Amino acid sequence: MKKIKMPKYLHELFGYEQNLINIIIIMLFATGVTSALMIYSKNYWLSLKWYQSLIFWLLFFDISGGVVANLTKGTNNYYLDKPKLLWIFYIIHVQPLIISLVVNITFWIALVVWGYTIICSVIIHLLLEKNIRMS
Repeated sequence: MKKIKMPKYLHELFGYEQNLINIIIIMLFATGVTSALMIYSKNYWLSLKWYQSLIFWLLFFDISGGVVANLTKGTNNYYLDKPKLLWIFYIIHVQPLIISLVVNITFWIALVVWGYTIICSVIIHLLLEKNIRMS
């Protein structure tokens, strides 16, 4: 599998290096899921102001791509190599909160989604860390 050395500014997204097929899958997934939601929710987002739609779709694309990128070896190896950066990564992922403010979705729902995501991420991280130390 061909590995691509990632530029420094993309390390947080893809790691130091990433398989070409993984990059393609990440981009196709993010584009596909975002497009599907755009089609499904057309009436809603067309009622938003242009900047609300733009922010929403950029954040949604980021979230959907990140879901897949975080499953790749390249991204995981990068964060295993930089554990402090991983904790910062968890903390700054406030996209659901921003989306709720931008498109006027009930904030507490976004807070629950964000909290659930952070709690699950931390649990997975701690389990992985424990597993690595035991190996």
